[in-house]
Parts: sequence; structure tokens; C-alpha cells
Amino acid sequence: MAEKTAELLTPKQRRAINALMESRTNTDAAKAAAISERQLYRWLNDPIFKAELIKTESQAADMTSRRLTFGTKYALEVILFIMSSRDAPYSLRLSAARTWLDNYLKTRDQADLDARITALEARQYED
Repeated sequence: MAEKTAELLTPKQRRAINALMESRTNTDAAKAAAISERQLYRWLNDPIFKAELIKTESQAADMTSRRLTFGTKYALEVILFIMSSRDAPYSLRLSAARTWLDNYLKTRDQADLDARITALEARQYED
């Protein structure tokens, strides 16, 4: 179905979606796509255009999430290095330690919340 909606878009509409993904405002996107702003707003109300835009936004968000996940390892290594460095000022080491603990606690809270929700959902399906 998603492929069929993409096939229904014109080259100008595809260009407009790309411009929306790369522009700060709809005005900038309309200029980049070489269309009127009025036309862009009409397309934004079109269900097929909107569905393809949402799909494109979702793909971009997934890619961003993967890149953030990949970089997390390196960010933690930097924090750990600063935290354990005897040459770093105490204020910087303390800031790194706070960052480490904050992230650790958030991760624990999220894991706890996920486990509780999973248990509630399992009970709901047992009934």
C-alpha cells in the first residue's frame, strides 16, 4: 500500500517532500521545491501526500535514532574518561559523574517501567 501511495505522487510532490525534510519553514520548502506556498499547503492537506510525508519523516526519525544509539557508546566513553581523569578539574569530573548517574537512573527507571507495563499487559491477556 505504501508503495502505491508513493507511485501516485508527482515529481514536484516528491521534490516538495524532500524540501520539507531539509527546510526550516514551509515557506523555505516551497521556494526550494519551486512551487507556491499555497500549492504546498494544498498538498499538506492531501491524504496521499500527507501519508508519504509522514512515512518519510518516520524513516528520518528511525535513522536518527540508529545514529544516536551508535554514538552512545562513544559518549559514555568520553564521560567515563573525564570522570576518571586525575588531570581534569574536580568540577568537570563531578559534572561527568552527575551525567553518568543521571543517565544510569533514567535507564533503570525506563527498564522498570517497561517491565511493569509488560506485566500489566500480560495480565490483561490472561483475563
